[in-house]
Amino acid sequence: MQDTLSIINTFCPLKDYNPFRRTSASRLSSVYAEVIPYLNSQDLVTCSVLSKHFYQQTAPYLWKSPQFYQTSHIHNELYMFNRFLSHLPDVRRSTQEKIEHINLSTIQERLYDRVNPNFFRLLVLHAPNIRSLNLSSASFFHCRSLPTGAWSLSRLTDLDLSNCPNITDDMMVTIARSCRQVAHLKLNRLFRHKGRGLAAFAAECDHLSTVELIDNTSLGDEGVVALAKFRHIHLHQLDLSGCSELTSTSLQILGKYCAHLQVLSLAGVCGLQLDDLKKLSCIRNKTTDLDLSRSALRPIDIAQWISQTELNGLVQLCIDFEVILVILRQQLFVRAPKLTHLVLSNASQHVHISFLYDLIHMLPQLNHIIVEKQDVETGFLLDSYQARDELTIETAQAFNCRQSNVAVEMRIKKHIDNLNLEEW
Repeated sequence: MQDTLSIINTFCPLKDYNPFRRTSASRLSSVYAEVIPYLNSQDLVTCSVLSKHFYQQTAPYLWKSPQFYQTSHIHNELYMFNRFLSHLPDVRRSTQEKIEHINLSTIQERLYDRVNPNFFRLLVLHAPNIRSLNLSSASFFHCRSLPTGAWSLSRLTDLDLSNCPNITDDMMVTIARSCRQVAHLKLNRLFRHKGRGLAAFAAECDHLSTVELIDNTSLGDEGVVALAKFRHIHLHQLDLSGCSELTSTSLQILGKYCAHLQVLSLAGVCGLQLDDLKKLSCIRNKTTDLDLSRSALRPIDIAQWISQTELNGLVQLCIDFEVILVILRQQLFVRAPKLTHLVLSNASQHVHISFLYDLIHMLPQLNHIIVEKQDVETGFLLDSYQARDELTIETAQAFNCRQSNVAVEMRIKKHIDNLNLEEW
């Protein structure tokens, strides 16, 4: 026995051996457990095939939020999604219950490659714990996708139906009755939505707190009135940008009942009147983010309303460039002690750099200013003779280098809003 130990010690010295010391594999496993929440899906897939132990650690993250566009180097996301659906009924129930986030916004059908027509039924049946469902721009989602019988997604809290060309009010009514826990709802650019679907969500979903209705050009007062009148809803964020069919009827009711609004956007709401702004009591106390750009009101009216209103909680304000010019020219006093972010849209093509100094002198608490210009067809000619003292992207960057109190950002809008066949 002694000879055996001496031989082992000769070739494999045991003086540094500690049976209680953690092995390198266990140390790697503990480090991986700390790093895994920060890995993307492609890295997670790579790590999952290293060993059984790594797979057991990685699988919950892969199933929690499947990312179909990062799971294969060969196949596209449409193929991977259909393959996911084909295997979903066969996996264990405990694995199905790990699925919480599904994002289908980037999946596009092709001429010969189609999404499984039963995809929504399979998700409802085999992924009962879905909390977030993104169907934005899902052209394959239509009325035939919904289950025929009674169904429910009782844990769904985040729902995005933006840009779905086939969505209708009837579909939204059905979805609202089956997804009563929705708190964050996005219904942007649904050009056929008239308001009955929004009213259904207001009636069925008691936990609604965030609603986005950007560019719902057919949305009437019905949905917004229902959203405001149901007293069990404590709405904190509401975006009505581009809802051109709204009138003072819904806006006044909104001001009467929605006293908890923290984020409110009324950009491009043609029916907005000055009296509606005065009746929005939330703006004076609760609102931290307000957007009044592209308003049909006269710049002088908005400027005077701002100077006459105590905006005690306001942190970010978005208004047209003409409004701030009126405030500067008439030297109106702005009572917004917490205002730090100012967004100025539709700026003129030639803005003198001295404008920034005047603005900072009037509102010294600002730390971030964004100036948005609309790009014009002759923009490439303007660059050739712009003066050095004009506000451009380059002069804004130079201004930021000279001081550190205020960050100035210049944005050039090159896209056209509402560019779709129904708007032609």
